[in-house]
Amino acid sequence: MTADHVIKVSDYGPQIGYRTVFIIEYLGPILILLAYAARPAFIYGAGAAGSPWNPTALLGLYLWLAHFIKREVVSGGGGRHHP
Repeated sequence: MTADHVIKVSDYGPQIGYRTVFIIEYLGPILILLAYAARPAFIYGAGAAGSPWNPTALLGLYLWLAHFIKREVVSGGGGRHHP
């Protein structure tokens, strides 16, 4: 590097950490799924509120929750993030 080169540095101010970003990112799908599971009538109409869950749909709900809860634990627990 010679004397005529200039290095510019920018200050972006206070920022949030990566752990906080991952926690917020993975919390969204959990909350959306729980809202859907609690109030299916919003999507499927009034008759859906009294209908029992199909076992396949219930399995999907549990797996979806387990996936994102696992991501929350990995992100918030200081462990390595594995896709």
